[in-house]
Amino acid sequence: MGKHKITKTKTIENTLDPVWDEEPIKFPLNETEVEDILFKIKDRDLVGSDTLGFVRIVLKDLLEGKKIDGWFPLSKKSTSKPGAGSPLGEIKISVQFVGVY
Repeated sequence: MGKHKITKTKTIENTLDPVWDEEPIKFPLNETEVEDILFKIKDRDLVGSDTLGFVRIVLKDLLEGKKIDGWFPLSKKSTSKPGAGSPLGEIKISVQFVGVY
């Protein structure tokens, strides 16, 4: 298993329909060490937070030049394959690989 990089977005307060309008998240990528990108979606409460679900994007699709843009079902486990199990909800994600030369 490769290295992990954790990046967080800001918390959107007091809504059941949050929208993140942030600058793109950029990070270096070594495709020999990373197979996929895992999104962990959480709900922050007054005391602690709850994990709502996970979305896994296969890195191979991005490296082939595809832009991933759509609604993805939330899985119960971080180890689930894309689309596996009964969805807990969904999240819209847009991801694109941009090479730096």
